[in-house]
Amino acid sequence: MKQASLFRLRLMLLAALLCSAGVVFENQLLGSDPPARLELTAPAYHPEDKFLGVKECHLCHRRGAEDNAWVRLDEVHRWESMDRHSQAYKTLESERSATMIEILRRSDRGWSDKPAYQQDRCLNCHALNCPVELRGERFEISNGIGCGACHGPSERWLIQHHRTNWRTESEEKKQSLGMIPLQNPAVKTKLCLSCHLGNTAEGKVVTHEMYAAGHPILPGFEVETYSDLEPPHWRTLHQKLLELGADDEKEREQIEKVIKARNKDFADYERATTVLVGGVIGLRQTVMLLGTQAHLADEALHRPKKDGVSSDMPAWPRLAQFDCAACHHDLRQPSWRIRRGFTGKPGRPGIRQWPTALTKLAIVHLGRTPDEADEEIAKGLKPLREALDQQPFGRPERIAAAADTVLAWADQLLKEINAKKLDDAAAERLLSEICLLGGKEILDFDSARQLAWAYRVTSEEMAQRSRMEPTSAESSILAQLNKELYLGLAPGRERKQTAIEAKEWATDYATRLQARMDYDPERVQKLFARLAAR
Repeated sequence: MKQASLFRLRLMLLAALLCSAGVVFENQLLGSDPPARLELTAPAYHPEDKFLGVKECHLCHRRGAEDNAWVRLDEVHRWESMDRHSQAYKTLESERSATMIEILRRSDRGWSDKPAYQQDRCLNCHALNCPVELRGERFEISNGIGCGACHGPSERWLIQHHRTNWRTESEEKKQSLGMIPLQNPAVKTKLCLSCHLGNTAEGKVVTHEMYAAGHPILPGFEVETYSDLEPPHWRTLHQKLLELGADDEKEREQIEKVIKARNKDFADYERATTVLVGGVIGLRQTVMLLGTQAHLADEALHRPKKDGVSSDMPAWPRLAQFDCAACHHDLRQPSWRIRRGFTGKPGRPGIRQWPTALTKLAIVHLGRTPDEADEEIAKGLKPLREALDQQPFGRPERIAAAADTVLAWADQLLKEINAKKLDDAAAERLLSEICLLGGKEILDFDSARQLAWAYRVTSEEMAQRSRMEPTSAESSILAQLNKELYLGLAPGRERKQTAIEAKEWATDYATRLQARMDYDPERVQKLFARLAAR
């Protein structure tokens, strides 16, 4: 009798232990179907699509054009000589990349003996790694992130886009022929984030193991700031308008037609609008990445040998998809992190913080107060935060389901923001709203950068439209913010990197990491408060 009671007690203790660890018996053999909004498969290409390669674009887009032309026609030259995207493949040929692959191979997690420039997991972000059958005769994967990576396969629209009437064709028409409509802020940001954040469906995922092997940390991303630093090989419609002379009536009419075709207005701030839309897309894609990774982990836990399920990393957690600072932060007392407080239960790592900064700004710009914006974000993210609170890193099947619900909220928020007009008065308000949030919030490093970048982009666009330079006081404060937050990132450089330049890059990266370590939110708050009083 005593032995039976002891056996029952042991069973009860074992069951309690398993439940406390988040191990449950429901749905453990079959796994769960993917929630509807999680994108687990990349869109299929049209059978006639072909990526023709940079050399095809080179025929027209290198020689340059006359002043005030619609297109500069020096785009390939700019990409080759100044844009880091042209060096992306070259990075995989470096000694650093070879060392990383050697370290990753030792971990025995699915890395082959091939060099980095032949590993799909590297090529998916460092090159246009499209299927071989979609590569044209002039295509070269060594071109890195070339024209087709951003503009799409061009075989079906190459001839058409030479014609003047192509400018006023609808976004849907261009997309149906394979062109990616980059004038759409959501499409543009989502495309950039597929590499600069990650995309499960496209096989673009940086793992914790890759960071440990030496891959640079993926910092917070703001699409207009990163576009500035390519540098741009394009102009906004308003920039084109400002460059027109008094006699350029024909070109002015063309711009008016394009603006009308896009359902826009001359008064619209294109770049500031992209900042707000891109901010919400940043949060959306962060949740998408976590949700899709969670679903694959759930599949791996239940069917580890199922075709197509990655086995190159631990099933769960996928550590790189959580807020790095939840574990990697200094231990100081007093601490600004403690004063700021935490979302969720202590000891429960959450998602990255930076995508919520511009999402809050967007909600405030819709007319809500900062407190109301906090409530709306808390409500929108509640299913995910509850799933993460259940146990450290959460249970993958519940995270996947929660992510699906959060994506629905983010999509509804995007509809509101897209319907909001952003003219001169709204842009002035937006600058005040940025200063309000930046001056009162205790922000982490990446979140503070988001607001500083948003201010700089909006301020520059306003100055360009008014043809007035920022005041010396404003410029001085922005320079101090740049010093505190290292806002400039790494600028573009020549295609062939010398040993000296490689050393400069390493020094620059170390400086950026040091800026994070030295970050003091109070200093940044004071700078935003001074901007508000400008």
